[in-house]
Amino acid sequence: MLEIGNDKRRMVLRDKLRFSLPLLVILAARFAYAILLYAQLSSEGELSSWLNLFSAWDSGYYLSIASVWYPAHNSPYWSFFPLYPALIRILHYSGASRLLCAFMISTTFGLLSIPLFQKVSTDYLPPDVAIQCAMLYFLVPPVFVFSAVNYTEPLFLFFSLLSWQLTLEKRNLLAAISATLCTLARPDGLLIMIPIAYCHLKSRDYEKLSYLLMPICALSGWLAYGYLMTGGLVPSVAWRLWRTENVIKIENSLTELLSGNLNGIYGLLPYSGLIVVSVLFLVVSAFLLTRVWRIDNSLFLYSSLSIAAILVAGAIIAFRSFPRLAAFVFPLGLTLHSRKTRIVALAVFILLILDFLAWRAFLLGSFF
Repeated sequence: MLEIGNDKRRMVLRDKLRFSLPLLVILAARFAYAILLYAQLSSEGELSSWLNLFSAWDSGYYLSIASVWYPAHNSPYWSFFPLYPALIRILHYSGASRLLCAFMISTTFGLLSIPLFQKVSTDYLPPDVAIQCAMLYFLVPPVFVFSAVNYTEPLFLFFSLLSWQLTLEKRNLLAAISATLCTLARPDGLLIMIPIAYCHLKSRDYEKLSYLLMPICALSGWLAYGYLMTGGLVPSVAWRLWRTENVIKIENSLTELLSGNLNGIYGLLPYSGLIVVSVLFLVVSAFLLTRVWRIDNSLFLYSSLSIAAILVAGAIIAFRSFPRLAAFVFPLGLTLHSRKTRIVALAVFILLILDFLAWRAFLLGSFF
């Protein structure tokens, strides 16, 4: 009996260490980079507080919404879904600043997503391979940066992972509640109900499909609220926000190329870096989708529809966000592993370099 008890304790310890490794690696990298970036950028006058390491670009919108809520007229604020600013607003009642609240929420959910992703991975892969997947996935630059900064992505990733894990565990009501929160975090959060519905259909649990009315009702309620407040549809506001001068220039250049006018190439040259990165992510995503197919048909369906939705939205309003949005389609991360240790080590080394550069680019506004 004593020997059996010791074996159980060793197994528990081994499991804790297994789930701690990717989390500790990501934490160490973020901490080191935060120190380096703060030392560098504060000396250049770019940062006034260490909390500003996690706020740039759209972070200001979330903080403003948390402060004054959504206005009763058409505004760029309506392009952002309510879960993240609502949580900031609630936590702010504790007396902490909104910037600190935003940091605490995004950091907490971003870190919780790491062991949760690893848990989902172990449902499909051996434990040692799941460690590889978790480490490599959270070192992919868009995931590394945007699962830490004051964006809604940490919430979206956590609740999409939780929805799927709860579905695998047959805890269907909780999965539907999680899918509802995912939908309120980001518009494409609604797509997590597709693999859930597919699972119910495969197992002929037709009565469980009724749970999926929850995220649909939540999205409908949000759109109705926006319409009552502004007299317009929330997606139309997003169109106006993202249709910037640079977007129009790229659209005009692409139109010229499609009509046979090669002068359109000159209009695209200033955005060549963005175009190369976006095309690279598209090619890589397409390749990874073939690997997702071998893992789970349900997740392949979810991933394919998510990438398609991102492409459609990107072609219309936010193509510059494609790498970020595509990176948070979590099933793609389940394919990031290799039997060759040297390849994994080299990938980690390269990704760590890119992570630092990506975080610095995020802070300095050099993405676009």
